[in-house]
Amino acid sequence: MTDKWDDSRCWGALQGLLLGIAVLHGQQPVAAWMGSLQWTDKMYVSIGGAILYTISFIGMMLRRRGFLWINLIGPGAGLSFILIGYVLNLTGLLESTVRPDVFQIAGGIPQVAAFILSICLLRRKQ
Repeated sequence: MTDKWDDSRCWGALQGLLLGIAVLHGQQPVAAWMGSLQWTDKMYVSIGGAILYTISFIGMMLRRRGFLWINLIGPGAGLSFILIGYVLNLTGLLESTVRPDVFQIAGGIPQVAAFILSICLLRRKQ
């Protein structure tokens, strides 16, 4: 075995991460839909993340390099929406339930790993 990641291992690891990220993003809205949680406006951020990372997962299954950019843009966009909603709520400019919580943190941690793997794959020559 070598210490370098070959394309199969790198793509496979990223596919698994993206599927997990999509599921993590989708769990909160599904729980609200089933009646276990109260529906709040922050569910829209979770739905957006689930859709975004499902699309990226499909792109990774097809091994399309262009979809790697979603993994670079997604964490920044999600964090921006969460923090902007939180700050607007704190300042009273917008009544919002969007704030950093366990669900966002649980979805964000694997996004960092997907971000790093995506950078590694984008740096490889085609």
